[in-house]
Amino acid sequence: MMKKSLLITIDWPPQRGGVANYLWNIYSRLPKQSVVVLGESLPAGKLAWLKIYFVAAKIIPAERIESVHISHILPMGYVAWMIKKIFGLPYIVYLHGMDILLARKNLWKKWWAKKILQGAYLVVANSRFTADEAIKAGAEEGKIEIVYPCPNFSIPQMAANFTNTDKNIILSVGRLVERKGFDKVIEAMPEILRDAPDAEYQIVGDGPYAAELMKLAKKLGVGDRVKFFPNINDAELPEFYKNCRIFAMPARKIDADTEGFGIVYLEAALFGKPSVAGNVGGAPEAVLNNQTGLIINPESPEEIARAIIKLLKDGDLCRAFGEEARARAEREFRWEAQIDYFKDLL
Repeated sequence: MMKKSLLITIDWPPQRGGVANYLWNIYSRLPKQSVVVLGESLPAGKLAWLKIYFVAAKIIPAERIESVHISHILPMGYVAWMIKKIFGLPYIVYLHGMDILLARKNLWKKWWAKKILQGAYLVVANSRFTADEAIKAGAEEGKIEIVYPCPNFSIPQMAANFTNTDKNIILSVGRLVERKGFDKVIEAMPEILRDAPDAEYQIVGDGPYAAELMKLAKKLGVGDRVKFFPNINDAELPEFYKNCRIFAMPARKIDADTEGFGIVYLEAALFGKPSVAGNVGGAPEAVLNNQTGLIINPESPEEIARAIIKLLKDGDLCRAFGEEARARAEREFRWEAQIDYFKDLL
């Protein structure tokens, strides 16, 4: 029988982002009476985790909480560890990629990460990559479960609306930060346009790197072929996937910042679109090289250009990869399938 749990998280709707969506999709599928969420108005500032502990300490007896779930190893892990020591409650740790890498950056965090991971009764990783990083940090392999993020789009709806396109549109979707690799696609555009003069690169999203990307496109003389769409809501996003031929996000690792998995590759896959992805982090799990797309060196605009040109020029290959990507997304990456076995562990 499922224990009544307290989820403590800094990422929860209406906040947007991959972690918030991931957690919401898991917990919205569990019985409502089984979970209490502490995440909408967490204290901030120095020693915020200690303030969070005192908030949680009031909720635990009032709601008869039997286990605690935390969205990030640090600083939420301090809260979970204290609750276990004081209340004797078991805890689950969720890991997303960058959080476990950051937790290994100095001796203090490294020591605590190991302690928190070893004290957990379950560690949930969003990819094999993240799971391997957790093992390096001290987690026991037998305690780790991988729950992949899944697209939120309705598969039957996609089947009804799916259309091929002859437009040479390359699409990226995501927060505009350096590690996503959108700058490298822009750097590849002059070479792409030599082989496919009608190609257009559409970037959906916003973020701190937006101005830099716009400046780069202008500098390289491709400003008119790179289009930015910063204010696209979830209802409008499917049109962009339907209208593109290729999805590209050659994410790279910058210090501890890396792509733990990459749900956008699967969203594109549901529309029958192949992806070009970087060979770091969890991306090679979301995109299978030479099956559902192409995996390249994300630091090389030349490799990115060659991969995109190959798919634009070879329509049969592009369709074959796209069809396999869609079949795999429908077969393996459904929230219902992920949750069915996982909820028994809770």
